[in-house]
Amino acid sequence: MMPDPLTATAILRRVGQGFFYTCEVHCPQHVEPIRFVYDCGSKPRTKYLETAVDGYADELSGESLDFFVVSHYDEDHVNGIDRLLSAGVQIDTIFLPYLTPLQRLLIGLRSHDFPGWYADFIENPVRFFGDRGVRRVVLVIGGGNEPGDQDEEGEEPPPPFLDGPGEGRDFPRDIKPLIGRPVPGEFSASDAGGSTGGVEVEAMSDRGQARIGFCWQFKFFNYDRFPPETDSLTTRAAISADSSRDPKVVRWKAFATGLLDVLGADEIDPFRVIEAIRDEDFRKAVKEAHRPIHSDYNDISMALWHGPAHQLAMGAWIRARDDLRQHFRGWDQANEFISEGGTLLTGDLGLKKKTVFDEFEDHYDGYFPSTAFVATPHHGSRRSWNPRILPLLPSETAFFLSA
Repeated sequence: MMPDPLTATAILRRVGQGFFYTCEVHCPQHVEPIRFVYDCGSKPRTKYLETAVDGYADELSGESLDFFVVSHYDEDHVNGIDRLLSAGVQIDTIFLPYLTPLQRLLIGLRSHDFPGWYADFIENPVRFFGDRGVRRVVLVIGGGNEPGDQDEEGEEPPPPFLDGPGEGRDFPRDIKPLIGRPVPGEFSASDAGGSTGGVEVEAMSDRGQARIGFCWQFKFFNYDRFPPETDSLTTRAAISADSSRDPKVVRWKAFATGLLDVLGADEIDPFRVIEAIRDEDFRKAVKEAHRPIHSDYNDISMALWHGPAHQLAMGAWIRARDDLRQHFRGWDQANEFISEGGTLLTGDLGLKKKTVFDEFEDHYDGYFPSTAFVATPHHGSRRSWNPRILPLLPSETAFFLSA
């Protein structure tokens, strides 16, 4: 008797300027599939997002999500999560790129209206999910090649398993990071100032990966674009003493000084700022100071490669829905077979910058040849595109985007 085949069905949902990607993986010898989502948001029009979220919740019919990956904190990638959870969808684990409170504030200031749920999310994303019934949040910390990332022989240890194969057995829904990290203080149980909303909190290096049994694997990449100035130059004294002429640092100091003027303070307290920024007048004043550095942090995102855990004889089909073909340029090519099975999701990652791409290329070395699909970064923005990715991929790799 032939074993059940390894299959995965992924759908890029129609949400316009944003991203909403869902996937269901069926592994042999397991009863229930693994279900996960990468991002769920869209701006400025949300009607397409609302339709897509409600439709997906109906498709699940009460089934839960094993995990949800948040690529970054921009509204057009997260503003559907609250609706998804409000629709009764249960999420076991959230994978979230870790940013400090001040870094989260910088991202949040790009919001035009800063709704209450988004203020809650920016202020404390762990508590945000805990209050909505999520069991666990795994903070993915970028910047690999740190002490402890490799064993004594200098080789990456074998990855953990969500579950081993078992006849008629279901998944335990438990992901153990390959390379752990200390939980940042603000979310640590030992930190009296931290609040987690009762959710379990773990941290992992982005050099780690997770697997579903012996069949499917997940590899994150969280490039740290924030310079140390965002955490060190936060007082008037430090700003005055700093002599850097780096344009990015100069712009940061101008923003920090403007923010301190609005606060009437000598030191930036990001939690105080996030609380105050709920006030529209205060938000307008701060945005004037923020304007010079708005674009400096517009391409921060956590990428995810997922696909077969081994070099299996597996390929992929790309198909356009029948009711979309009249709107799909080149639809006659949209039913072709691709001989690889992996997918690379890039969010808004700015690959055009050499330092970012060099680390990205090194991080996913060995994964590119097994990639069937790539999400074009940042909705196809030329500021994030880098043609250096093309020779790394099979010639038949298909690119897609949501815009």
